[in-house]
Amino acid sequence: MYYGAIEAGGTKFRAAVYRNGEKIKEMTIATRDPETTLEPVACFLGSYPLKAVGLGAFGPIILDENDPDYGLITETPKEKWRQFNIYRYCAERLRVPVYLDTDVGVAALGEYFAAGGTAQNIVYVTVGTGIGIGVIVDGKIFRGAHHPELGHLQVIRRDNDRHPSVCPYHDNCLEGLASGRSLTDRYQMTPEELASVDDVWELEGYYLGQALFAYTLAFAPDKIVVGGGVADQENLLPKTRKYFDLVNNGYYRYRRMSDLESYIVLPLRGKDAGLYGAYRLAGGGE
Repeated sequence: MYYGAIEAGGTKFRAAVYRNGEKIKEMTIATRDPETTLEPVACFLGSYPLKAVGLGAFGPIILDENDPDYGLITETPKEKWRQFNIYRYCAERLRVPVYLDTDVGVAALGEYFAAGGTAQNIVYVTVGTGIGIGVIVDGKIFRGAHHPELGHLQVIRRDNDRHPSVCPYHDNCLEGLASGRSLTDRYQMTPEELASVDDVWELEGYYLGQALFAYTLAFAPDKIVVGGGVADQENLLPKTRKYFDLVNNGYYRYRRMSDLESYIVLPLRGKDAGLYGAYRLAGGGE
């Protein structure tokens, strides 16, 4: 039985085919305009006799199945994708059931299954071009009237931080001050150059530590997983745990949080968390 998985990110699209729980083939393409990006993805997946496809897409995106615009990408900074219905395109082209959630929602789901029952409640934070959050509550992707948009959580600026936010909507949100776009805009350095600049990770940790504490207050997760390209920097999580602890100030003392190195962690599935989660979303692995 073959299942398809699509991780539709703001920078790149990844697609994969799974069989019996194993990824047998995948492709990656840069995110351009919808047609140029999705046509080769549809051709790749369409060459297999798929039972279903799981799709994790960047947003904001409408996830209410009762809404006539289900699957519509709305006010994204990627102008060519605004008002594009990615679900409808994939369902019409692939002609198999398509199961949809956000890219970070399916990454959170992938980490839930990777944890093998050791964590029922997970917050997954992806720090890349933007910042997105997926939440697993009792083994299911959390969603209210819409998906969580906690990348736009308001944070307290560091006193000496006067750099403009890169978010077009908010001056002091996490994404505007701590995303990959913000790092590039602030420092005008390559990722390799940024790796050795300690103040970069002090600032990142300062903002992420605040946010992760707020997510802990809101969702009381078993663990917080931090993924995305920026999370690859080895200095990020130690700084984030440091500022999380400072903001907590001894308040939370639950067992799960007694060791922050096992509470704030990297993805068990690494860069494949999203693809694997999309596969599981489609019904694979049951």
